[in-house]
Amino acid sequence: MPDFFYICPMCQQKNTKAIIIDDDSLGCILLKSQLSKMAIFADVASDSDSAMRILHQNPDINMAFVDYHLPGITGDKLIKQLLEQRPELKYVIVSGIKPDECDTFDIEIDPKCFITKPVTPYKLKKAISVFE
Repeated sequence: MPDFFYICPMCQQKNTKAIIIDDDSLGCILLKSQLSKMAIFADVASDSDSAMRILHQNPDINMAFVDYHLPGITGDKLIKQLLEQRPELKYVIVSGIKPDECDTFDIEIDPKCFITKPVTPYKLKKAISVFE
């Protein structure tokens, strides 16, 4: 089955809902479109405050795609805050830079859960497969 038709088995069973946290609106649109093709439905937040609000209002969100560079905070610090409220939340860091170019992380990150932009169906499939 081609990558762009990949449907995450976990997502089919659990009605996976995600949040995309990125201040790049075009990147959000593209990622949301790719996720929908994988049976993952996503809300979008452009900053940490709106992300926290959306997560609080939507207890069914169980996955987060977080940009590393956000206004006022790095993605790993935001994920740490999100995990304090929702320890079961699965997350993927999305960034325009490679992991070794980032400052030290505040959380332990599986290298497979760090994908570089541009996001492709293959990269998404590889990152999401960690959670299956």
